[in-house]
Amino acid sequence: QSILRGNGISARPALRLLLALTASQAASCFLLHTARAFTHRSSSDFLTSSTRTRSAAGKRACATAAMSSSSDLSAFLKESRDGAMSFLKGQTPADTSLVLVMGNEACDADSAASAITLAYAASIGKLPVLVPHGKVLVTPVINIPREDLNLRQDVVFMLKEAGVDSADLVFFPELPEERLREMLSSKGLKLILTDHNKLGVAQSWLSSAVIGVVDHHEDTGSYKDAALRVVDDKIGTCCALVAREMVGGGDDLGALRGTFGKEVALLLGAALVLDTRLFKGKCTDLDRALGRALGYLEGEEASGVAAGRMKKLSEAREDVRGLTSNERLRKDYKRWGEGAKAYGIATVPCSLHDWKADDPNWVSEVAAYGSKEGLPLILTMHTYTDTHGAFRRQLSVHSTDAALLAACCTHLEAPDHPAVLDATGDGSLK
Repeated sequence: QSILRGNGISARPALRLLLALTASQAASCFLLHTARAFTHRSSSDFLTSSTRTRSAAGKRACATAAMSSSSDLSAFLKESRDGAMSFLKGQTPADTSLVLVMGNEACDADSAASAITLAYAASIGKLPVLVPHGKVLVTPVINIPREDLNLRQDVVFMLKEAGVDSADLVFFPELPEERLREMLSSKGLKLILTDHNKLGVAQSWLSSAVIGVVDHHEDTGSYKDAALRVVDDKIGTCCALVAREMVGGGDDLGALRGTFGKEVALLLGAALVLDTRLFKGKCTDLDRALGRALGYLEGEEASGVAAGRMKKLSEAREDVRGLTSNERLRKDYKRWGEGAKAYGIATVPCSLHDWKADDPNWVSEVAAYGSKEGLPLILTMHTYTDTHGAFRRQLSVHSTDAALLAACCTHLEAPDHPAVLDATGDGSLK
């Protein structure tokens, strides 16, 4: 009462809401967050907003930040991290489920933004199909080691622009596997995938927990029974598919900014301009609808705001001058398959020529990385802008198995697989 009165807010309606939440056995941390939310707006406005949220979620007791305002992304992230860590230490009521929203293992801007924004929307009741009945804690997960975030300076820049403190994020290696397995067996763990539609080999033991998939890559056909399964490889950015789900599944994305605030808009916008290359690359009507909703399109052309963000984000992403060859490989790496059929692809934002100039021993470094990962085959995919301003791609292929290397290169050099290859093994380029 003293907190509320000290902020000039009528305590009686606030306490009625707190008592109602207590009756539903909501955890004390949720009550504290609700009380704090009253300090940001009038009690009447908040009661109206919270009633809509609870109605949309089937009047269930949603978890962390369920009563958050549209500008509470940072508060949600901090509290969801704290809640998840407490949960995994066994300090949460037994009848509460943990829902992790996780992007892919490369963790580019699209992957990080889609996981954070979808988790936030789910936490405030905007995606009821993904949130099971009862008490639920929703937490986004960044699918890389925390120390590898700094290798992705475009993601660092995006998070900073949106006011997201990386200290408030959960990174997958921080989650204790033993506890996750316990929750998995007791059906207390749920998983939503963004920006990929199949877990990697090292995480495949989590497959039975998958309840949702939102992705724009080639469909692997996995998790057909998921409560929500949206996979469309024609879409430019996964965040466009996420945005559509956030507004109820329709193509009218106009309500995004008013509903979720500028921080969410900044995250969605960063992924949009990078993945569509400022609407000039892979781009659909849905991507453009997101662009219009964010004010990034003027007619059919990118706005000045969009162009400015693209320039800063691209510069951050492509600046690898201070990175070692090992760090360049870890920056955007994905692995597929197992055993003799395993292979990895690292996307490196510089040309083969520039990489060789920075590190004459780069081929040996790639071989060492492949050996450490236990890969019979590793490829590096290069993206860069040439001296004429044209976007270019290159590919290098590496293997200790000469027959495998030859077979792979023969396949890639077929007419439908044009590529620039370094298949010589000695670092020369062709």
